[in-house]
Amino acid sequence: MFQPIIQENFLSDYYFQYLHDWVHSYAISWKFNKNVSKHLATIGELKENDIYKIGCSKGLYDPQRELGFNGSESEMVIPAILQMEETFMKKPRSCCRARLDMTFATSNGVKHNPHTDHPMPHWTAILYFSDTDGDTVIYNERRDGITRHAASLDSDEGLTELVRVTPQKNKIVFFEGMHYHTGHSPTKTSNRILLNVNFTS
Repeated sequence: MFQPIIQENFLSDYYFQYLHDWVHSYAISWKFNKNVSKHLATIGELKENDIYKIGCSKGLYDPQRELGFNGSESEMVIPAILQMEETFMKKPRSCCRARLDMTFATSNGVKHNPHTDHPMPHWTAILYFSDTDGDTVIYNERRDGITRHAASLDSDEGLTELVRVTPQKNKIVFFEGMHYHTGHSPTKTSNRILLNVNFTS
């Protein structure tokens, strides 16, 4: 089994600071999402704890939604994605989706829904912009299309942890995207921002 790769100080300090300042500025048009870890079509009626799973996202690249690297916002991350491709994929033009995610502080550090980002086999990279809590959990269990079909799960019952990653500025984790994974809302900072990128094999 491929083990997730965790690397600190992934981007150059100068470029990372540039991106960090950009994602924390008014320049980004964030979109509200009432559950940042669950596919919109499967959210349904909100449950008691779901109110804490709100967040914002910013789509940067998604050809299926006719979203390309053709705007000033999305172009900012192209060097970061190229470095991810070169470091992990060894394959140009393998990016199939990229977005920014932001979750907000809660008093209880609520865990979000385990999910996969894409229905087909893929790889996932998460680059953090925050020194905070709100760990990412990657599970051993996979969305295999046989015993587990759902893109998003209601809970992590029956799942076992493969690795847990604490957010840190300029830290990246790279893993097989068919593994269910999730994050927690932060308690130590007002928000938690990350860049989520998916790649095809």
